[in-house]
Amino acid sequence: MDLSKIEKIWNQYLLCDCKKHTTIHSLERKKLYDNFKIEERIDSDISEIYINEIAKFSASPNCLEIINSIYHAQKECKKIILNGHEAKTIDDKICFLKSSKAYHLFDESFTDQVDSILDDPMGPPLSDIIKKKFDLGLITTSMLKDNISNSLGINWSTNFDNIKNDLDNNIDIDKIRDKLGLDVMSMYGQDDYAFLIVYNSSKVKKKFICPTVLHAGSFHAFQPSKNGSVTGFTIDLSTGEKGYPEFVHKGIDDSKNSVIDIIKIGKLTKDPSIFYLESKYASK
Repeated sequence: MDLSKIEKIWNQYLLCDCKKHTTIHSLERKKLYDNFKIEERIDSDISEIYINEIAKFSASPNCLEIINSIYHAQKECKKIILNGHEAKTIDDKICFLKSSKAYHLFDESFTDQVDSILDDPMGPPLSDIIKKKFDLGLITTSMLKDNISNSLGINWSTNFDNIKNDLDNNIDIDKIRDKLGLDVMSMYGQDDYAFLIVYNSSKVKKKFICPTVLHAGSFHAFQPSKNGSVTGFTIDLSTGEKGYPEFVHKGIDDSKNSVIDIIKIGKLTKDPSIFYLESKYASK
């Protein structure tokens, strides 16, 4: 990977004048650049496509335009990168964690069941209505399972047994969220509900891939894995250490018959940790 080109783009990104970017956003951008520097899994032909696509669309010092260029590059490389380094050790049961705001994972009929006032244009947003139903205990795991969409998009997953062991050892949901590197406060913040979608790896027809910076894009809470590793690893937001094994695969086309269980594991009591960002980058 040509780091000189990446560095030029990233310096532009780090120094851009964008009022919305707070100190935390600055730390995130530093982590993003570090991710590119230590990535080992990207073949030169793929990285060249990616860099060239970013260069095309990042002539402006505007933060948003550079972020958009990263996503455009991802789109251009998507078909290539999903044929990347295969993850070798996948358990029978795998899972990913979602929040009560992820209602796009479910059939439209589910939102109709949940919402009785969607016709009111001045009513609360659907995410608030769903959260209220969770608060009242009116959304069950069986209801979620019965209404899951039959076609799920690209999934970032981990081995279920790792999370089950933590749950059995009374590790709370906030810590599990942090160990999964789920830092998006608007999705996994305080008072949101989190649940696990557990499915059978044998039902996934496409191969499992060790994720790279090309998969992660502008998502900073990601730790590139070394060549030779059989999976990627999440980054624990609260410590900066390795979290759970991590792999990515193309979507499941038969979700209704693939999902084994949906486990509701509770209400998040605090926002995602930013310790790993502050401890590593605040003094730089």
